[in-house]
Amino acid sequence: MDIEYFLTNPANPMNINDGIEYYSNRYGYRSRTVDPIPEDYGIAAGCSITFGQSVKEEHRFSNLIEEQLGIPIINLGIPGSGIASIYHNLVYMLAVTPKKQHPKFLIASVAWKNTRLSILAGDGSQCINIHGDNPVLDPEKIAIMNKFYLRKIDVLCRMYDITTVKWDPGIEYIDQGVDKMHPGTEQHLSWSKSLLRGLNSLLP
Repeated sequence: MDIEYFLTNPANPMNINDGIEYYSNRYGYRSRTVDPIPEDYGIAAGCSITFGQSVKEEHRFSNLIEEQLGIPIINLGIPGSGIASIYHNLVYMLAVTPKKQHPKFLIASVAWKNTRLSILAGDGSQCINIHGDNPVLDPEKIAIMNKFYLRKIDVLCRMYDITTVKWDPGIEYIDQGVDKMHPGTEQHLSWSKSLLRGLNSLLP
């Protein structure tokens, strides 16, 4: 573990007792690449699956893609977050970085039918989640909001010439991670291969 880039506190404010050590960078994300850089780099954004809950960092799809492409990837996965969080994180990153430091591509997990609506609160990466068996909002209304943010992500990426690969991880996994709730290493490997094909067909 590269302690220079990581703090020793968990990357997630929740207690994740699954036998895996989670480390965060200074912004609270489980990512070795911390700040936008002048060279080519990408972003992986989404929920706990993108965060890599229940798998070691080196087994995450974003790390596997990074290794294959030889291009750094900033992982902005937030456990429990949704499509709105992806949009707001992207807006903030584009606003505070010069054009030469904008990402080359975005890999976004966009399960728009998920009964989850996450909104960034304040200056941090905290989010409000509305989901579960008895959601506060009607699932159809949440789906409408998710599609609304998806369109905004598309417009933003076209404006800033960011190649976008959107994907829905679904609910069926090849294997399970150590918590028996999230995808395991084989599933992340399978996703990485599929997402790589998509990136290679889109990147110039």
